[in-house]
Amino acid sequence: MLLGLAFAGYALAFLIPSAMVRVVLLAPLAVELARVLKQEKGSAGAAGIFLALGASTYYSGYSVLTGGLPNIILLGILEKEGMTIFWGQWGARMIPVFGLGAVFAVYASLRLWFRAPQLPGDLRALTRELELLGPPSAAERRVIWLLGLAIALWATDFLHHIHPTFVALLVSSLLFVPYVGVLDFEAVRGLNFSIVLFYIGAVFAIGTVLQGTGFTAWASGQVLEGSGLERLGWFGRHYVVTLIASLFALFMDTLAESSVITPIFIQYAKAHGMDVINTTFSLAIGYAFPYFPYQAAPIIFLLGYGYVTPQQVLRATLFVGGAGILVLAPIAMVYWRLLGLI
Repeated sequence: MLLGLAFAGYALAFLIPSAMVRVVLLAPLAVELARVLKQEKGSAGAAGIFLALGASTYYSGYSVLTGGLPNIILLGILEKEGMTIFWGQWGARMIPVFGLGAVFAVYASLRLWFRAPQLPGDLRALTRELELLGPPSAAERRVIWLLGLAIALWATDFLHHIHPTFVALLVSSLLFVPYVGVLDFEAVRGLNFSIVLFYIGAVFAIGTVLQGTGFTAWASGQVLEGSGLERLGWFGRHYVVTLIASLFALFMDTLAESSVITPIFIQYAKAHGMDVINTTFSLAIGYAFPYFPYQAAPIIFLLGYGYVTPQQVLRATLFVGGAGILVLAPIAMVYWRLLGLI
């Protein structure tokens, strides 16, 4: 069951771009599952439910281009340099290793590290709850079709070249169209979009200001010039970029890191004849696997419900973060090499 929950958390990354929003949506589900399965707060079973959903949707979500805001920030910075990465191109590189690998890493952390049980609770209670819901309504079916349309357009962007952001805007707009969508404007009147817009705008502004003031050039010289990345072989060059990015992540949130660090590495790659796209993918790996809860706000959010302890979260993030950087990253780079991408 834990593995199924982990895959469910991952599946939501294809539909909702923000890891924080996904965790906010999944947390009440985790609470209800813990109640039905009689798993007490702080127990290994309750922690397993919360982390199977929350940690998997966070870590594995980075394998989807639209599955994490740091990915979008990274893409925006790259497009300012006149380059882009398609949704399908990102998925082909990241999903086989990091999407599936992160799910199994989360599951392994739950089963091997603190031995979360396989939740032997009364599964018939879940069946009864599902029967009470009844068949999907017409509105729910329309939402499923619209979300399927978004995924189809994202997956085929290499054919139509419609930016993932515009696909999201299109589907969001269709949700408000009479007889097509399911929302009205009253439903979102109380939402404070200004906070979200201000935060994302501020993150992008950080990178712009750092470039405009010359900080990125200075930092590039201080941090990278002595590293000799351009002289390393194909594996060492990309793996060292990932290691450096993962170390910088210790000092800032992944959103801020993607805004500050990405321009530095892109300028270094351009100046030293390194492939910018491959450098960007190597950076994305370093951003995707934080070692500590404080590096990822969605993981911290899980603690607020009291079903998982700080010690349990720390052990899980150390395990998954270490597995991502030390095991999955080398596997991915060999995989890319076999595909002829690096």
